[in-house]
Amino acid sequence: MAQAVRYWLGAERLGVEQLLVITDDLSLPVGRLRLRGQGSAGGHNGLAHIEETLGTQAYARVRFGIGSDFPKGRQVDYVLGSFGSSEWPEVAAGIDRSVELLRMYVARGLAHTMSVFNQG
Repeated sequence: MAQAVRYWLGAERLGVEQLLVITDDLSLPVGRLRLRGQGSAGGHNGLAHIEETLGTQAYARVRFGIGSDFPKGRQVDYVLGSFGSSEWPEVAAGIDRSVELLRMYVARGLAHTMSVFNQG
């Protein structure tokens, strides 16, 4: 994933300040969003690999909550598994909010979008 990020930044002649990464997050409830302009990987292997590859934490990221309802030692199975039928309403609402977030991010920028979507 990180090699692809570096490739496309180069191919499109974009700076890391124009990068927005969307990732899953075990620490957020299902469907909850959190937007940040930079920061640590927070234990997320994909973000850690991007940081290592790009040599910086200074890129925006959206975290999409997937919850953490898994037995000890079964994290990988949970992350790579499917949502339960009872979770789909929250997932669908989160996807809809993600689309709104992305539109606002493009139109209004990071600071405004964070102020709107990082409530609660």
